[in-house]
Amino acid sequence: MMPLPRDTVTRSRAASVFRYDARQEVTMEGVEYRHIREDEVEAFYLLSSYAFAYPPSPAGLERSRTLITPDSAWGAFADGELVAKVNVIPFQMRLNGSALPLGGIGGVGCYPEQRRRGHVGRLLRLALAEMRDRGQPLSALYPTFYALYRRYGWELAAEVRRYKVDAADLHPAHTGDASGQVRRCGADDWAALHDVYTRATTRANGPIERHEQWWRQRVLSDPFGGDPMAALWSDDGGRPQAYALYR
Repeated sequence: MMPLPRDTVTRSRAASVFRYDARQEVTMEGVEYRHIREDEVEAFYLLSSYAFAYPPSPAGLERSRTLITPDSAWGAFADGELVAKVNVIPFQMRLNGSALPLGGIGGVGCYPEQRRRGHVGRLLRLALAEMRDRGQPLSALYPTFYALYRRYGWELAAEVRRYKVDAADLHPAHTGDASGQVRRCGADDWAALHDVYTRATTRANGPIERHEQWWRQRVLSDPFGGDPMAALWSDDGGRPQAYALYR
């Protein structure tokens, strides 16, 4: 889902009109909405682990520190405690032969005792205002609850299809002598996979440009456990030409 960020005006419960400005901290009804600080990254991570039901770990925290930064992460604080959060990860999306800045919304969460108080909505509005100010014309996310994000301007832009087949129904497409070489690879082989990905997506619309950190920590690693495996095919000249990720 993705919107075009625009000026956002909303009303508080007291019916006062407020223009969200991403350059300031906002306090409404005793709750402070602002970018998190360096010493609050762990609280941000722990809320993620609670919201998405995965066990926290020291390794997970360290991995998250590269994606959760005070410059990108927003939090709602009640009595000084983090109760809701939104993260905006900067990306570049391929579109009509060019790369456009895109704000990737991730890690949206709120503790259950603080829900239905407007915390996430206010954080999303602040994030959209900041994306507008930073010149990010696109935003995207993978939601679990479509209706929530439609309220703020996102709309369905793509879909994921899953096919289930029996292994016995899969037949080789090539029955002659195969050329080249196939090998299993891991995170340290990200550059070879990146070469294939970049050549395949340069003229496509929608792919996200990836960097080493993203390959290592998101494509070839799963924060929820069960890292994917990769197979890479190189031609007779040794140049990578295709890859597949599988579990």
